[in-house]
Order: sequence, then structure tokens, then C-alpha cells
Amino acid sequence: MKRISSNTLALLLSASMLLALSAPVYGQTSRGTVTGVVTDPQGAVIQGASAELRNTGTNQVRTVTSNDAGIYRFDAVELGIYDLKISAQGFQAFTAKGVEIQANRIATFDAQLQTGGAEVIVEVNAGTAEILQKSDAVRGGNFDRKEVTLLPTSQSNPYNLARLLPGVVQPSGTTAFGNGTDLSINGSRPRGNNYMLDGIENNDISVGGPAFQPSNEDQVAEVSIQTGLFSSEFGRAGGAVFNQVTKSGTNQYHGTAAWKFQSQIFNALTNGNRLAGLTEPPVFTQNDFWFSVGGPIKKDKTFFFVAREWFRFRSTANFGPFTVPSASGLTRLRSLFPQGSNPRVDTYLSATEGMIGVTSLSQVPLGAGPGGVGDRGSIEFGQVGISAASVQDDGNWAVRIDHTFNDKHRLSGRYLWDHSISTPNGVNGPGFTFDGDFGSQNLLVAHTWVINPRTTNELRFSYGRINFQFPLAPGNKPEAETLQNISISGISAIGIQTNIPQFRIADNYLIQETMSKVVGTHTFRFGGEYLRQVADQRPPFNERGSFNFLAGGGFSAFANYVDNFSGASGTANINFGDPIYHPNLDRISLFVQDTWKMSEALTLSLGLRYENFGQPANNAFKFPALTLDPAAFLTPNEVDKDNNNFGPSLGFAWAPRFGSGWLRTVFGEDKTVLRGGYQVSYDTFFNNLLSNIAADSPNALSATTTGSTGRGTANFFPTAIPSSPRTPTPLDQQVAVFNPHIRNPYTQRFSLEIQRQLPGRLILDTSYVGSLGRKLFVTEDLNPIVNPGPPAVRRFPLLGIRRYRTSGANSSYNSLQ
Repeated sequence: MKRISSNTLALLLSASMLLALSAPVYGQTSRGTVTGVVTDPQGAVIQGASAELRNTGTNQVRTVTSNDAGIYRFDAVELGIYDLKISAQGFQAFTAKGVEIQANRIATFDAQLQTGGAEVIVEVNAGTAEILQKSDAVRGGNFDRKEVTLLPTSQSNPYNLARLLPGVVQPSGTTAFGNGTDLSINGSRPRGNNYMLDGIENNDISVGGPAFQPSNEDQVAEVSIQTGLFSSEFGRAGGAVFNQVTKSGTNQYHGTAAWKFQSQIFNALTNGNRLAGLTEPPVFTQNDFWFSVGGPIKKDKTFFFVAREWFRFRSTANFGPFTVPSASGLTRLRSLFPQGSNPRVDTYLSATEGMIGVTSLSQVPLGAGPGGVGDRGSIEFGQVGISAASVQDDGNWAVRIDHTFNDKHRLSGRYLWDHSISTPNGVNGPGFTFDGDFGSQNLLVAHTWVINPRTTNELRFSYGRINFQFPLAPGNKPEAETLQNISISGISAIGIQTNIPQFRIADNYLIQETMSKVVGTHTFRFGGEYLRQVADQRPPFNERGSFNFLAGGGFSAFANYVDNFSGASGTANINFGDPIYHPNLDRISLFVQDTWKMSEALTLSLGLRYENFGQPANNAFKFPALTLDPAAFLTPNEVDKDNNNFGPSLGFAWAPRFGSGWLRTVFGEDKTVLRGGYQVSYDTFFNNLLSNIAADSPNALSATTTGSTGRGTANFFPTAIPSSPRTPTPLDQQVAVFNPHIRNPYTQRFSLEIQRQLPGRLILDTSYVGSLGRKLFVTEDLNPIVNPGPPAVRRFPLLGIRRYRTSGANSSYNSLQ
């Protein structure tokens, strides 16, 4: 597949760097790094200096020595508070106490050792030193356990703390992207964000957003959000990389227990309540109970952490309003059509049983009866709401074990489980309701191997499962399972919505490995990941059928329904075929990253990432792509795989040091960092695109009957819907198909930023961010040309690509499609 000319250099660079990989390794980290340069009083580097890093919570110690460039480095460091001690023979020791290690961040501590015979420890308060990221071009922020638990978050979702970062907004005019997370980063579309748990896959397969959302904030150690120029170690993101890191135990037993109670008794009447005519706030109770406990199983060796949450919400929810016959209208309708005399009236009254219109009363004329004899007058309709008990239950577990075998090998395991019920999730009348049933699991096993003081290896295996269901509710009326959705213009429809039931189930098997190696002034990290996704998805699929009755011929839509006329251009529709598809995929990512310490003040980050997202459309359907040749309409086709997604990155971080003069006044000494760079990153497709294809010809047949003019087609219900499908033809309308040469969307981002530490812990941060990219878009639905002349021509809306500049809000999809 030919790239545009601007990518030629990236392709050549990519190929050469990938050849440097000695083995197909995989990975993304959720841990931190500590590094620095050891020098003597004259600024000459000290080789062989000993650097000791001790975790104050677990008393575990790691030791490395500085290389011939004076650089020491600790990779794959567990989050926590550390003491760092650097010593060399003939020099006083340097000690930094209280060093906080953050996820996906590099803590830089350069040590200039003083000469002296006796060992004198110099204590440094590291609390402010690590705020300035002196060796990393990445933009974003980290929120530690205190901030996660104390700062208010929307829907108890720690990912939403990203709103406190510059360049992060919730786009106006859009709806949630699954699990309550809808954030645009630097103008990118919200779907471009990559969500992770402890560095592993955590994305909803269909609509974006996190698949597993930990709501027990006491189980979260930290939230890392990288909004730009992240390492090539991270990808699948046109926006930001979100990473939640779970807590682990320490040498001290610690725990929390909490109960949060909310109710209308604490609420004031809002303007929205007043506009709705309420005199008191809506009644509800919400109880949220949780606890966490952690500690040592074997001191200094093995640690555990457990957390549990129970969430219970109860209220009386109001649905509607529904436009149905009033009490007098119901009496009038039954007097005109006694039980058994008109099957359509019987069906309608059975479906609306229990609802009587009481407000906004209006008359709907029936007009003359069949044959034009007599005027049947009008039926009074009105509006009514339905009150139903609303129940939302959620429960989740978190269990984690960490074990240190020795100073070289560390193993950790973590399991997360969540299940929630929402009933009802939607109501279309008494006995016509559906629920929400959502389950998630996430298992991770990680091994860290410190091969030698210069080389560290991280290996991870994870299993994640989502099971999101929108089933018909138990206790519905029997006809809810079979009755077509009947829409009558001017009054409320009857029957379950045509897009119910739905579900999406995915099992994700992931293996990652990352290796880091220090060579002179270079630190190389290389690796990648392999993801195998096995999925079943039931999209919106109109398998029961639907009718749309309209006015026509001088009669109201309700009169046409009663007399069984479609009305002018009334429609009937049904989908034939298999409503379940299987978007299985194999995703491979490879990366190499070089962090080059050019000088004590300047660090360059050079990286390359390769992404291959697979093509689940070819696994899910026989006909996923557009076919312009009518003779090949029923010949199985495929979408080309996008196999050349190479994303280079270049970043720098410069921490100038001026000992005197006006430059020292402006920049300070070790108090300013300038960073910037350029990066290309790729994004994946989402399965709601495939869901459109699932109900499209020839994968499925959408049979549509349109009524004639005037009063429309007679005997429309239920015979307008065929009982069996016909053979698809090239003249069938296709609502959504793939361009066979479709490519993954990508983003080019560039930024320049300056950070200046002011007195105390205040940081001034000014930056310029820009991005260019391409994204998916869907055209307007087009009807095929009827009776095309030779040669046959068909027109189809395509899933295509266009260039764009990021500009804030983009189109969105609900969790329920």
C-alpha cells in the first residue's frame, strides 16, 4: 500500500531501526525509572560509583553501579517512596530521601560527590526535585493515591482526573463513550485515547472508553496520563495514554473502610426540577460501601492487597412521556372496536395496557370507516409518564500478591472482577423493558528480571474479559419477545426497540515483554506486545421487524393503522441473517526507544513504533468491502490489511544550568526544563463500524416495503414483512461498507513546552501543542440508483478517510448502539 510522500522518511527509518531488534519481544510498563549522572567536584564523571535504591515501604533494595559515562539507572521500579544513596571510594556519600516513583516517569537525580576521607551523608529533600522531569519529553501528569482518593471525580472514575491537565476537555454536544469517559486531548477525538490497567489493554472493543472501570478509589495507587510525546513504548493512541496502577502491600498492615450515603434529603431543588414541575427533589438513596487491606505475608519478601466494594442505588425513575388514549378515548375506542373485532386495535390496547393519557389532551380523528360509510369521530389522546423502581447494583473485587525471590527476580499477580446490573435500562411501556448487565475481569501476571546492573527485563501475561449485555427484562409481557416495533406518527410506538437485545463479549489474551539496556550515554528500551482477541458481538439488528404508519389520503396515521393502511410512504422493515458476528483479531506491536543523555542538561528521546491492528472485518463477515462489479456482488471479498503503520518519535528535554548572571535569574539553577518534539501515532478501528455492516447486504438482507401514495398500501400489517428472505441483489441498498483499501487513522503531534519552578512547589507550565491527522468518517446514507443503465452502476456510502486539523469535538456513539 503506497504511503504519501511525507511518510517516506518514516518508513525508511522504521525499517532500519526494526532490523536492530535482536528478538521479537513485547511490552509496556506501568512502573518508573530512576537515573542520573555521578560526577566529581570538577564535573568529571565517576565510573563504578554504587547507587542503592531502597523502598521504604517494603525494605527491598536494588543496587547498580555507574558506567563509563557516569550514568546509573534503575528500570522497572515499583511505585512507592524510596531512599537513594550514591557512594564512591574517596568521596562523601550522596543520599536523597523521600523519592516518589511515579508510573511511566523518569526521576532524575544527578549527584556531584564531594571529596573527603570520612563518609558524610548529604541528605536531600527530593519532594520538589522530581516535579521537574529533566530527562523526558512526555507531556501529561500523574495523580498519586492521595489525589485519587481526595479529589472529587466524575462517577468515581479516576480516569476523569485528566480534566485537571492542560489541553484536556469534555467536548460539548457529545455523549459518553462507554463507561462514563468522554475526553478530548489537545483537540483529538475521544475515541483516540488508550486506556490501560497496570500497563495492559483495557479498551472497550466497540465504542471506546475503558472496558474495566475501577470505582473503588482505595485500590488505585496512581493514575498516569500521558497527553503527548509519550515513549514509543506506548501506542494505539491518537489522543492520550491513560494508565491506572493498582496498589500493593507493604511491610506495614494498612487498610481502609468507608461508607458513603447520598439521598435527596441532602439536595436542593434545581432549576431543572422546577422546569419539570417538581416541588421536591427526586427521591433516591445511594449506598456505597468499600474496604481495602494490605500488608506482609512474609516481611521484606511477600505482600498482599485486597479491596472490595458494594454499590447500591435505589430510586423511582420516570420514563416517557408516552402519548396514549385518555380514559374517555379508551372507552370510545373499545365501543367502536369490541374485543376481537379488530386485531390491530387489540394488539395496540394490549401493548399500552396500564397507561392512560392525562395531560396535553388532543383529538386524533378516525374519519370514515371502510367503504366510506359513517364518520367515526375522534379518539382523545394524552400524555402520561411511567414510574418504575430503578435499581443499580455493582460489586467489584481486587486481589494482588507481590513476591521477591531475590535481588534479581520479582513476581506479581493481580486479579480484578466487577459485575453491575441496571434495571430497567430502558422502557417502552409496561411489560416492554430491557436491562443492562455488565461484567468485567482482568488478570495480570508480571515477572521482573534484573539481568545485570545494565539490563532489565519485564515479562507480562494478561487475560481480560468483558461481557456487556442489554437483554429483554424478565417479567415482560409475552409479546415483547415477538411483537414488531410499531411506530404510529403522532403517538407513541409500541413494542421493544429494534436494537434490543444487544451484547458484546470479548476475551483478550495479551503477552508483553520489555527489555532495557544502558550502553554508554544511551538507554535502549525495546519490545512490544501480542494481543489475541476472541469476540462475539450482537449489534442492533431488526430481527423482529418494524412498521412505520403515516398519515395519508386524508386520514390520520392512527386511522390508517386501525384500518390497516400504511399511509403515504409508510414503511415496513426486517433484517434476515445471523445477528451475531465474531470480530476476532491478532494485534502486534513492536518498538525501540533510545534515551540519549547527550550532556548533563540535555536528553534526546529517539523512538520508533510499529503497529499492526489486524483486520477483524475479514474474520467477521464474508462481504466486508465495497464491490463495484455487480457480477462479483456475491463473491466473498476482504479488506486490505494495513501492514505498514510505522510511527517515529523525536523528543528532547533540556534543563539548563547557569551559575550566575541574568540567565540564572531567568532560568534558575536546576529549576527550568524546556521540552518538545514530534511524534506519529496510529489508532485502531472500533467495532461499531462492523456493527453497521452486520445488518447490511449481502451479509444480511434488509427487507423494506414502502407503501404507495395516498392512503398507502392496504393490508399492510403484518403481511408487508416477508416471512423468509429473498436472494440479495446488486440493487440492494448498502448503508455501510468498507473501502477495501481503508487505512488506520493516524495523528502527527508536535509541541514545545517550558516549565519553571517558582518559590516553594509552584510550577509555571507554558506550552504550544499542535496535531495533524486523519480519521474515519461516515457519509450520509444514499439510496442505490434504481434501474441503472448499462454498464450497471451502484452508489454506496463509504467508510472513508479525510485529512483534518484537530478542532475539539467530534462525533460520538453511545455505549448502547
